[in-house]
Amino acid sequence: MTNQKLARILNVTATSLIVLNIIVFAIFGFSKRNKNMQFKAYEYYNLGMKAFKVNDFETAVYYFNNVAKNYKWSYVSEASQLKVADIYLISLRDIDKALDAYKDYVKNFPTGKNIDVVKKRIDFIETFRKDGKALLTFLKGHFLLTNGDYRSAMYYFKRVVNLYTKSEIAWRAAYEYTELKKKFPAIAKEIEKY
Repeated sequence: MTNQKLARILNVTATSLIVLNIIVFAIFGFSKRNKNMQFKAYEYYNLGMKAFKVNDFETAVYYFNNVAKNYKWSYVSEASQLKVADIYLISLRDIDKALDAYKDYVKNFPTGKNIDVVKKRIDFIETFRKDGKALLTFLKGHFLLTNGDYRSAMYYFKRVVNLYTKSEIAWRAAYEYTELKKKFPAIAKEIEKY
């Protein structure tokens, strides 16, 4: 082996070792930074949940928005974006901000695990927007239904049918109520008393 070949091999090996060291440092350095950022995202998410549980909705929206906008890559970003939209719709009863937040969810998480529910909510809001209170009452029932609270969902659907009979969404509420009534006749009897 000539000195030139040996020098070339050593040069390539040294360069490879330097590149390998840079890669290892970048991976482990970034990994530690990423864990700290993940922790920060969880911390803000938990602060949002605490505020939500005590009905401090404006503060909850602030923390959830912080996660959704500044930690988009985090595990809780998708849930935070959905929480913002749901709080605007159900708790703060602001249809316009809720619609914007749901659209942000679709834009930011086009393959998110709740994409079908969010698209359905957007469709309902845009279709029945003019029905205001009827829409909000219906969507509260729909929100409860998707979270498995069938008794409360039936109550709100029945409320739409009784209070907002002339609204365009009353027929949809009647359909949802009837479907739930078939599945849960005992709950329906209890709701009929209201």
